[in-house]
Amino acid sequence: MFLGQDITRDVLNGLKEELDTAKSAMERNYSLVDLRPQFQMVWDQLTRAYNIYEMGWLQINPQRLRINNLYAKDDSLYVYLGLSAKPVISFEKPIEYRTILPAIGSAGRQQGFSIFLDAMLNYDSLSNILNRQLANKEFDFNKGPVKKKFIIRDCKLYGTGNEKLVIRVNFTGTDNGTFYLTGKPVYTKETHLLEIKSIDLDIKSKDALLKTSEWLFSRKIINEISKNTRFDLNTYIDSAKLSINQQLNHEWIKGIRSYGRINDIQLIGVYPVGQSLIIRSNCTGDLSVKMESIDFSL
Repeated sequence: MFLGQDITRDVLNGLKEELDTAKSAMERNYSLVDLRPQFQMVWDQLTRAYNIYEMGWLQINPQRLRINNLYAKDDSLYVYLGLSAKPVISFEKPIEYRTILPAIGSAGRQQGFSIFLDAMLNYDSLSNILNRQLANKEFDFNKGPVKKKFIIRDCKLYGTGNEKLVIRVNFTGTDNGTFYLTGKPVYTKETHLLEIKSIDLDIKSKDALLKTSEWLFSRKIINEISKNTRFDLNTYIDSAKLSINQQLNHEWIKGIRSYGRINDIQLIGVYPVGQSLIIRSNCTGDLSVKMESIDFSL
């Protein structure tokens, strides 16, 4: 009562209006949640370089994030993100650059990944395989009444930086010396065989042998070497799948773990460079990353 008047209804009406106004303001404020700071934390982790079993470095190089699915369950908000990236594997640790998260898009769920992977085969390893077949192999030749003997002492493969490989052959027997063969590495995807084809003496070796030992021009030696420059890469592909699958399923850092598998590896090119033979392959598979320890509190 106030001066004999009942103001209860007026007070209640005023309180209701104030509460309604406050309710509307709260709904406006709490119905809009900015997740960008949390996504930036994910982005920062993806831009880092990760050591892979002391064998090299993986840099994911994220390009874009998209929201594939978002839903609430019990007291948690679940967000499924899609990632576009240009991953690179290198032997030297790359420089890490912190970048700002670009605008987040939305798209339908896209399954799997497809990346190009370069593996390096050491020429010394390939030379060892070649020498297991050819070292100390003997050839006998009849030059009229004179008998000649040729013994392969050892072979060594190396690249010249173009499309061809060089095979250095040290020999002994009737004559001692060294000559060089050139050939082109060719990969046959149906058989998974790597071969060196079109093998022949290089120009300098031809000139030298013409002056000293032309009997060595026999294709018998070159053909025998050619038969043994075939390398079955089935074992390499199987071991690569096993190694990559192990790398896809482990904890990168505390609280961040990846789960994935390689479905297929297709070798698409062979490039003989100076220090090693580069084998380029296309890998397809599935990969997901689970982050548990980062604080995503809103």
